Amino acid sequence: MRKILVALILLSNIVFAQVVPDYAKEARWASFVEDGLMDGDVVWLKNGDREFLTILTESESDSSKVAIVMHGLGVHPDWIGVIQPLRLSLTEQGY
Repeated sequence: MRKILVALILLSNIVFAQVVPDYAKEARWASFVEDGLMDGDVVWLKNGDREFLTILTESESDSSKVAIVMHGLGVHPDWIGVIQPLRLSLTEQGY
């Protein structure tokens, strides 16, 4: 019984740790993205009392299609391995 209780406590700590955003890390990444962004424009949006960085990349064609690409918690907002290539290839596809 004791082992089960300890396991449940550890599991709940892991679950709750994943839910809480790290605003300091988000601010650092926003600064890096803002300084080094080559494709697209930084646009700051506000939700309540928090501002957050977004990257607006216009389509290469005259299109009404829209795509919203969101990174997960703990993932760089313009991750070179996934987010950035997806964001750029969508503009080539008319999004």
